[in-house]
Amino acid sequence: MKFAYISVALFAALATAAPQPQRGGRPTRITSRVPPRPTPTKKCDMTLCADAVNECGMMYGGCFPACPGWPTPTFTPPPCPTPKKCDIILCSDAVNECGMMYGGCFEACPDSPTPTFTPPPCPSGWDKGHGKPGKGN
Repeated sequence: MKFAYISVALFAALATAAPQPQRGGRPTRITSRVPPRPTPTKKCDMTLCADAVNECGMMYGGCFPACPGWPTPTFTPPPCPTPKKCDIILCSDAVNECGMMYGGCFEACPDSPTPTFTPPPCPSGWDKGHGKPGKGN
């Protein structure tokens, strides 16, 4: 809808634009090949910029030469980003055999894999039999 308004404003501006004065004199020599344009061969000194916003609020558009008889481009709005499927976050807290905590948080979507968390090793010198550091009394 906004792009249609911009297009109407563009054509109104072109209709009221004063004609550009023609330059006389000798033509200049072309020293490099220019790819053919699907527009008239006259030089266009007028540039318009069209800015639009899609239904998600993302801006798009661009600038183009805007002289009578020149084509007006159309700008395609960018697609809206797809929403996240799942907003569920789970956290796994665990304690290893020597009392050290480990784990983490992850997205718990129906199609998402559940991560596994590896317990950290106990510190060196830890006595597993008594649950405290020592020499294994």
